[in-house]
Order: sequence, then C-alpha cells, then structure tokens
Amino acid sequence: MPAKIAPGGEAHLNENAELTPMLKPCAMKQICSFLASALLVAGAWGQTSVVTFEVNMENENVSSTGVYLGGGVIGGPTAHQLTDPDGDGMYSVDVSLPLGLAGNYIFLNGNCPDWSCKENIAGLPCSDPNNFDDRTLPAITGDMTISTCFGTCSEDGTCVPPPPSSNVTFRVDMGEYTGSYGAVNLNGSFNGWCGTCAAMTDDNGDGIYEYTQQLDDGQVYEYKFTLDGWTSQEEFAEGTSCTSTIDGYTNRTLEVAGDEVLLAVCWNECAVCNAEPVPGCTDASACNFDPNATEDDGSCVFGEGPVLGYTVEDALCFGEAGVLSLDDATMALLDDGLITVDVVGAGETLLAGDYVLVATDLQGCISETPFTVGEPDALEVEVTIVSEDSGAGDGQAEATVSGGTPDYAVVWNDMTGIEVNPDSLSIGLYTAIVTDANGCTASASLTMTVAGIDDVAALKGAVFPVPVADQLTVQLAAPLLGDATVSVRDMQGRLVASAVMRSSQQHIVLSAASWEVGVYTVQVASEGARATWSFVK
Repeated sequence: MPAKIAPGGEAHLNENAELTPMLKPCAMKQICSFLASALLVAGAWGQTSVVTFEVNMENENVSSTGVYLGGGVIGGPTAHQLTDPDGDGMYSVDVSLPLGLAGNYIFLNGNCPDWSCKENIAGLPCSDPNNFDDRTLPAITGDMTISTCFGTCSEDGTCVPPPPSSNVTFRVDMGEYTGSYGAVNLNGSFNGWCGTCAAMTDDNGDGIYEYTQQLDDGQVYEYKFTLDGWTSQEEFAEGTSCTSTIDGYTNRTLEVAGDEVLLAVCWNECAVCNAEPVPGCTDASACNFDPNATEDDGSCVFGEGPVLGYTVEDALCFGEAGVLSLDDATMALLDDGLITVDVVGAGETLLAGDYVLVATDLQGCISETPFTVGEPDALEVEVTIVSEDSGAGDGQAEATVSGGTPDYAVVWNDMTGIEVNPDSLSIGLYTAIVTDANGCTASASLTMTVAGIDDVAALKGAVFPVPVADQLTVQLAAPLLGDATVSVRDMQGRLVASAVMRSSQQHIVLSAASWEVGVYTVQVASEGARATWSFVK
C-alpha cells in the first residue's frame, strides 16, 4: 500500500506569462486550471492593488537564506523575499497584484528550489488539498493585509507557543538491503512526507543511517524509510507489530515521550538485522502485548481488567480535598500485589475535579473508571450596618451568608475576640465569623460608626504609639480645612476623652495616663470628613 505522499509540484507564472514547471511535475488538469485563472484576471491586470503579506516566525528557527513568499499565482519558491526590519519576528513584503486575482500562495523558511522548506499546513482548514496544500488567496478587491503565523491558520498574525518537544534519532540498518540506492530518506507525518528533505547519514560507514528530528511530546507520528526520495520505500502488511494503519495507510508509528535514540531496525523490518526471534504476544489488542516481540508465542491474554469497589467523598469545604476509599476486597487484592491502582490527574490531594481510576492486573489487563470529586460553593459572609451607634452602644449590624453548606452559625467578636451582641454595638471594629454545617468558616469585618456624622470623605492618618502608654498622638496626612472634634471611646462606647483640632492643625496629643487597659477607638470628625482608628492601651 503506498505511503502518504504530498501532492506533486508547484508552478508559477514567469515574466513571459508562460507556465514553468518546478522540480515536482504538475498534473495537466492543474496546469489548465491555473492557466484558466490567469486568463480570467488578464483583463484586470491594468489595475493593481498592494497586498501586504505578513508571517510571524517567532516559533521557527529562521533560515539564514531568508523567508520567502511563493507558490500558486505568486510564482516560484523565491518569488518574493520577506524582511523583518525591527526584529520582532514578523516578516512582511508588499506585492502589487491585479484586481480580481485569486488563487494560492505559501510561505517558505529558506531558499529551497525543490519546495522542501515550505510551511506544512496539510490537513489544516486553511490549506487547499487540491493545490499542493497551499494557502488560498481571496480575490483581490483593493489594498489589503494578510497576516498569519508560519505553519498555522492564524488570521491575526499571532502564534500559539509551541508544545514541549524532544529530539528523536531515527536509525535504519541497510546492511541486508541488496538493491542499489544513492540516498536514504526519512519520510513521515512530521515533514509532510516530503521525499528528499530528510536525508539520513552514515558517518562511520557501518551501514546504519541516522537522522535526528525534533518532535512534539505526547504526539503520535507515522513514518517510514525511503530510498532516493520515493524511488523505493518500505511496504508493511496491516497488523505488523511496529506499525499502525491510519486512513488506509500502514506505516511505522512512534509516540514521543522524551529524547530518544531509536533501535537501528533493519530495512522493512520491525527488528534489528540478523536478530534472533523474540517470542511474546504480538497482538496489540491483548492485555500483555509486547511491542518488542517479533514472534507470537500464543501467550496473549484478553480481558476487561479488574473491577474495583470504591466510594468517593466530596470535599467538605471549597478548595479542600475529597477522599477516595477502596473497599476491603479491592484492598486485599492490592495488598497481595495482584493489582496496581493509580488515579490519573491526581496530585498530592484530590481537589474538586474529574479523575480516572486505573487498575491493572498481573496479566496487564486494564480497567479505567472515571469519577468526580465535588465541592460546595465558597462560603462567603457580607456584613452591613443596620443602624449606627447613637452614642449609647445601640448600633446594629447584620451578616448575610451564602455558599457553603447550610445551616449556618454566626458569632460576632470585638477587636479583643470577645463575643458581642450585633444589636448592641458601640463605635469600633467588629468581626462576624460564620461556620457552616461542615465546619467550614468565613469572616468579614466592619467598623461601627456614630450616627449624625456624614461620611462625606475619609481623613487619612495614623495613631501612635501602639500600644499606647501615657500619651496618644493622632497624626493626619494633611492639615484640616476646618475645626474637628476628637473623641476617644472604650469598647462599651463610653466617652473617655475629647478635644478640638483647629483648622490647619495636622496632629494632636492626648493624655492617656488615666485610661484603663483595654481597646479603644478614636474618631476625628469635621463637617465634611472623618476618620476612625482602633488601638490598645
């Protein structure tokens, strides 16, 4: 069965408006189609527009020979060179094109007459499989800018960061090949089955050819070894152990899991040359499939994997972990070493989310059971003043609770941690602590104020020292614009000291020697602004 070979050659219009074939031959109907397109726009060639082509190369190692625009109605592989004057990775070129012109184009990373360095967008939505997997150029209606990312279908010139990658060294032993050849090539889904672009080397002359390719981690790639481009190629029967059949094509396959030097396999074989048969299970659908086996020994085992008994407890509080518990029968199998159990997706704890419980028995049969750990909504409390303190310690506050798990218990504390009645609050700072049915907690604080003072603006400043000894200093960040009253109250709301700060005054010192040990609030209030601080003596 033939390999996946990229379609044939490209063609461009030369200065004499003749079709000149490139190194890869073009089918006659494609040539006719191109010529028809050229004739359709010939009448409009007297009018042109400037099309700015931009390609972001930030994910690429840019060739020292430059970045080019070509293909389709644009021309050969080096029809127009793009430049990046400001070094931001965005290469561009302005091209004058006839109004009404439409067709195809492609970007190339390097000067390669055989098109081997053109971007590979095969299979992507922006590629045209009927025209060498090139990009499609819309009909030119005026000056326009086309901006994309090399090798992608980006429409705004942005590039998605590439995934982690690894270096994989492919090796093939040609020692038993009896035919003649000039070059050994590596062709695969990673290079668009390009033919001659990946020439393997045999530096020490031992008949083993090598080629190192950078590939994305976690991806599965198809590949095969060929000679002199596509002059000769490996052919595998469906089901061969080192291959997969995808879309009707049977090729070698590899899943990338890090840097790796592959086994030097014999041409058109899964094993090394002159290797002794490796007995084992060669059926990939079996539990005990051995990818290294070259000769089936009848040992294949088939099954569904262990059946586990388990329970899942959701997290009690938002952001906490749930619990997975295996039943006694499952634990007995685990303790006896008859099964292994793993939880895919789990870290050190089972936070809320989706997981897969994977169990493997001694024969290699695997069962996969998805499960979910839930959690309640975040417990939140919002506190508000219902009515201000009149000066008699009768301020009222309330707490509104949401999330968590009902029922809720709410406790109000003052600054010292002493529980208070939220319907009998004096001026000062208070905290509402809520506990839900699962023991989750949340808190919020407010400052009870005195009625009759408009909270028009907040004065900025500080009180010191803290704790207070014999004197309390109130320092404002800026001088007062008018006279202000300074009031000091204890936690019962009793006035223990008062004074007046005059206009333009910025600080005041109060005697605290006679005050008892405890928590106090001091308020500076003027006609248009106020500030309240709490402190300890």
